Amino acid sequence: MIIKFLLLLLFYGDISTAEDKALKRINNIVEVLPKHPEGTVVFLHGIGDTGLGLKRWIDALMGKTELFYKLHVIFPTSAEIYSKKQRRKNHAWYREEYYTYNGKEDLAEIDCIANDVIEILKNESRFGIPMENIFIGGFGMGGNVAMHIGFRYATKIAGVFCLSCFLKRYSVVFRVVKERLKRDERFHFPELFMVMGENDRELPPDWIIKTSKRLKRVGIRGNLFTMLRGNHELQKNELLHLEKWIFSKLGSNILNEFN
Repeated sequence: MIIKFLLLLLFYGDISTAEDKALKRINNIVEVLPKHPEGTVVFLHGIGDTGLGLKRWIDALMGKTELFYKLHVIFPTSAEIYSKKQRRKNHAWYREEYYTYNGKEDLAEIDCIANDVIEILKNESRFGIPMENIFIGGFGMGGNVAMHIGFRYATKIAGVFCLSCFLKRYSVVFRVVKERLKRDERFHFPELFMVMGENDRELPPDWIIKTSKRLKRVGIRGNLFTMLRGNHELQKNELLHLEKWIFSKLGSNILNEFN
């Protein structure tokens, strides 16, 4: 573990890793921690990736531009799940051999992940970061999990961001949001930021569009943006747009300093 930390420090200088035996579905965590964080971003990787892999991907896209300035950024890594399709273990938040819109959700696994992430969020109090300054999101499968966490569990956070991801047609998220607003129409769920690639070859864009429309219909505030000529991938402009959205939610002070 010490050798791993020193290697990471050599490459990045400001990141740390952590392992918590209390976490069941998260293997380890890579963090970027400024001296005085003003908010927190939990960024969940896609299927087959890791927290470190996602950070390296973002760093390669951003170059010398520092993303999420003055924010505590957490990149968890999921446990490995055996894939019958690939005949090997793969990092994934839950078992999903093929993308399907009408299939069932693996709620047992998703709920277990949610409990792990909530434990991580509880630790943010040590930095004096309130729930209202926390954002959860992810790419692909990570974004799907983020919607479950933000709209079913950690409903007091500032926002949820979903990059190239969707909810299944019969997702429990729609029912939970609808029933909560039926009991209290003044309840405010986290705002949603969604992005999809115009030419996504992994996920039919129609699934993402349907997810966005249905979430709005049940009462979630947010927008869906399309990256022209974008595939199932992250893009620099997409990340910059996400960053500006996050800073706008944190208040004028950090946004003015950023601009």
